[in-house]
Amino acid sequence: MKSRAFLATFVVEHPAFGEVTFVFDDRHANGGFAATDGFIFFGVEYPKFAFGFQREGSAFVSCKLNSGTRQMFNDRLLTISEVAPRAFSSFVLSKAKQLAANFKGDGTTKGSIVKAGRDVICRARDLGAVKAYYGDELGMPIVLDTDSVVGFDTGELTLYYERGEAGPPVFEFFVDDVGSAKSRLNRGGVRNR
Repeated sequence: MKSRAFLATFVVEHPAFGEVTFVFDDRHANGGFAATDGFIFFGVEYPKFAFGFQREGSAFVSCKLNSGTRQMFNDRLLTISEVAPRAFSSFVLSKAKQLAANFKGDGTTKGSIVKAGRDVICRARDLGAVKAYYGDELGMPIVLDTDSVVGFDTGELTLYYERGEAGPPVFEFFVDDVGSAKSRLNRGGVRNR
């Protein structure tokens, strides 16, 4: 019997599912599993389990083990497919595809020239309406509240609204070497304004 060598492990923090550990099982990132220590989702407590995935073309799908592996859940013996909420399996399959895009054929990962910041800045004329929606309706904690700016902790990033005319959101990206990053982006077709 051939043993499997696990290639890479990534820990991803999700606002609803907590820490999810992704493990890829070969150097081409053809499959693996995502493990959780359990979470509460819409008032239901989910146990610790591992959800398997495999590559199918350019996408990832649930592996057959999810339909065959059983564990106790609320005093019932269920398969992983029955235990995992659809939102969790959708998250795992899309995140596995995103993480696998970083693999090269030799089992190493591609380096990125940019790193995204954790802040997004938008504009709105009525900050009271923004606070009512994000703070009261969605329950996001307010991390900054001034006359001109309000910020919310979304779990993955901080969402800021500043008073002003609506426009596209602003994202921060950081690079180690601005000149190299600019040259690489220009070679890829990005043009300066």
